[in-house]
Amino acid sequence: MQIRKLVLLALALATGASSLLSEPETETPAAEGPVLNELRAYLTPSQRVKLIRAEQMVQEGESEIVAGTHYAERAPSRLKPDEDIKAVNERGKKMILTGQERVARGEAMIEELRGKALEQREQAVADQARTYSVELRPEPLSQALGSGLRQVLEACWEKAYDSILYDGIYLTDAAGTELAPADLRNQIYDRLVEIDGTNFTVSVPIDFEFILEADGRHRFDFTNAEALADDAVALLAIELIRPDSDGPALLAVSAIDTASLQVVAQSLAAVSDPPDSPSEAAESEVRLSPIPESASLVDHRGLIESLAGLETPYLFEIHFADEEPSSAHLVERLVATQLVVGHSELAVFDRAFVTRAYLGAETASPGAEAEAARTEEARPPEDAAAPEASGDRPEVDLFTNASLVFAPAAESGDDETQFIVRALAGEQERVVDVGPLTLAYPASATVAASGQEDDRDGE
Repeated sequence: MQIRKLVLLALALATGASSLLSEPETETPAAEGPVLNELRAYLTPSQRVKLIRAEQMVQEGESEIVAGTHYAERAPSRLKPDEDIKAVNERGKKMILTGQERVARGEAMIEELRGKALEQREQAVADQARTYSVELRPEPLSQALGSGLRQVLEACWEKAYDSILYDGIYLTDAAGTELAPADLRNQIYDRLVEIDGTNFTVSVPIDFEFILEADGRHRFDFTNAEALADDAVALLAIELIRPDSDGPALLAVSAIDTASLQVVAQSLAAVSDPPDSPSEAAESEVRLSPIPESASLVDHRGLIESLAGLETPYLFEIHFADEEPSSAHLVERLVATQLVVGHSELAVFDRAFVTRAYLGAETASPGAEAEAARTEEARPPEDAAAPEASGDRPEVDLFTNASLVFAPAAESGDDETQFIVRALAGEQERVVDVGPLTLAYPASATVAASGQEDDRDGE
């Protein structure tokens, strides 16, 4: 008999026997949380054994109540007219009381286990949560360039990139994006050569251009490009974004895989002494947000690390749900990319820089890529594989198989802007909440949120 009980207990553990850790069969609001049966996963093995015993106790008690009710309500029988029915009825009443006590003890054990499961679930969620953060304290341009260039080059070498192309630095403001003056470009090249040393990985491509084919595929063309056909090649995307003429600028130093447009590495810095724009100021409806002092992304369930660790990873592109050509989230997108790429191995794809720097007219609006993204009709085939990050690099199209979407949050405060981050995969068939992105600004900054300017001078 004892062996039979042990076998039944083991079988119940293996198969997940029906549990009383479940909601009553009534409609309950989604806000009350998942059905209690889902809490079983957060119990320890010994707690699961205790749960099964508690369930058995409840079942045995209920059976005893049923039997006791039968005896308590039993009437005299014609076959046994002399039977002491009163004693039988009393026995039945005692059985009912015993059964009720057993059910109460079992249910109390289940409630205790449910409380422990809730505590253990909260702890498990807290253990999974990740917070990615960055601070952007203004510093001189020379200092920001030195640390940013070194950080990105070292990341490229660590990821075995054989060739790193430098095509200059681009200046972006509300009027558009254009190549910086030659003296600044030469200054950066000298710093790159100094850092590169005897690695000999940095080179300046001649007649460099980005070509977007009619079918959506792309390629970078330059003199002697065929000599690098078998190399892992990254393009240095260096950009200085200046939202206004008075505040600091944002220096973005990135390395982009030329085959997949995946961001290999990125460094951001706030610059206290940005150079003047080489062109005359132009009227523009584009509003760029100011540079935040700090930013943080809270990943409540460690989803980013989980997605990055998939055997066949997704290739993500960052989108802002309210993006308009007149309110390009250029600064926010760069900060979001920095938080994700700088703290995880998630594959992030970026076509925003090449769109601004190499497509269309010599000076392109920072919001042009937002308009282009909305009007595209081409789509990747459903069975398209994500491009590889190294080794054989075939030409790939300008599309990804997943997105990180940043939607404005209603609770943004006076000195901060918050976005709710969601991961979309496979033609938006799956949508998963990641957590909030919060950008904190100086009290004197002016932030344009959802296309509306918000004066933070305390008017």
